[in-house]
Amino acid sequence: MAETLTLFGSTQPIAYELKTEAVDMVKILKRLLGVTWDGRASIEQMRSRGSTNWRQMEWPGFFFEETGRAMLQDELGGGRSRRFGQTVFDYENRRVWDLKAHTIGSGRGECILNDAEAMRRCMNDTGSVGVVILEGHADYDEDGSFKAWHDALKGPATAYEIERVERGAPSRRRKVRFTPVRLLAVAFNGDADLVDGIADGWLDIGFQQGMRNEGGGARRSKATLRPAAIPASRILAEATTDLL
Repeated sequence: MAETLTLFGSTQPIAYELKTEAVDMVKILKRLLGVTWDGRASIEQMRSRGSTNWRQMEWPGFFFEETGRAMLQDELGGGRSRRFGQTVFDYENRRVWDLKAHTIGSGRGECILNDAEAMRRCMNDTGSVGVVILEGHADYDEDGSFKAWHDALKGPATAYEIERVERGAPSRRRKVRFTPVRLLAVAFNGDADLVDGIADGWLDIGFQQGMRNEGGGARRSKATLRPAAIPASRILAEATTDLL
């Protein structure tokens, strides 16, 4: 399997500490590239180690969060971040990072990040917030058997699911396999970086406005970015495979 690891320069005032930590993280996490994750096995693995995230529909993102954090802790130390408002980020060592999985070719090509207000708090408190994105190809549950298996494993339907069925809203297609092919790390050092990303068209901070969560409360606005549109000058470190 051909593999590359690249460190890019940046026109932004990114601290040396932030850049070197991004490179260290990508060197470790690139071992995940090119290995297909089976949905049932991944969910069972999360369940067996006591995670509550095995119930989640978007299992690749939670599997990456938990598996990636464990790999980083083993070799670099650190762990889940301190709390910023209502949000705890996925990993903090010298800097604070989110770990996000993104399916290539899905939707409008956007990767959903975290609570935009929490990102601003983190930048204000620590000087930066970063994200490591794992991109991959997914196979989908075409016959509904994976959803049926997962639903049976979870037990009785939640009130949210019952309400969805009653109003006739469709259920999203489930991913049955996920093959990671690219890792990239980016970071924001302040509101100016957010403004630049929005102006350049690869970042947005209005996702979920007006939407409700399972309990009926308003969801907090989240940031989204388009990995394919991020300028090379803003990527701190990247690893790819020939499967890309």
